[in-house]
Amino acid sequence: MGLTYKDKLYRLERTGLCMQCNVTPAVQDRTLCAACLAEVTRRGKARYADRVSKRLCTECAAPLGDRKGRSCKECRAKLNKGGEQYRPADPAYRRKRQEEWWGQVFAHYGRRCACCGETEQAFLTVDHINNDGAKHRRELGKGLALRGWIVKHNWPKIFQILCWNCNCAKWRVGICPHEVERRRARFVVV
Repeated sequence: MGLTYKDKLYRLERTGLCMQCNVTPAVQDRTLCAACLAEVTRRGKARYADRVSKRLCTECAAPLGDRKGRSCKECRAKLNKGGEQYRPADPAYRRKRQEEWWGQVFAHYGRRCACCGETEQAFLTVDHINNDGAKHRRELGKGLALRGWIVKHNWPKIFQILCWNCNCAKWRVGICPHEVERRRARFVVV
């Protein structure tokens, strides 16, 4: 009897070797070496193409019959995270998800602008403290990718909440006018 997945994973953590060939070191943040990863990918693509050409479900290989698409009804429901409950194209659903996202972000980073103290949620946004937000967004892509990255990396301290005015001023001028005023006030002698 072969090793279970859990046993292979334990061996990977202990030795750092590929879970499939157990010879070559695994690629960083992966369970397989580069050669085994390429082979698994090649086999998966070949299996997918074969099922599509035979009009089989690409997930479970059940015959599709007259059904359009590449998945059977059961697999489509699983892929859609609950079938009818998951509607990514529905504006109301998207709005609800964005409100949940903002709720999580504000709960962690605060519900006010770090510069001027603005508390109106409609005016607030996430700011990269180091001014490298454009580069970071290009790496992550669009949509809720930033939220996923923030959660996955355990709410890093490279973000803050700013209002749009402070965020735009920081982007255009390099410093927010509120910060300039605060610095001037520190040096005023009465």
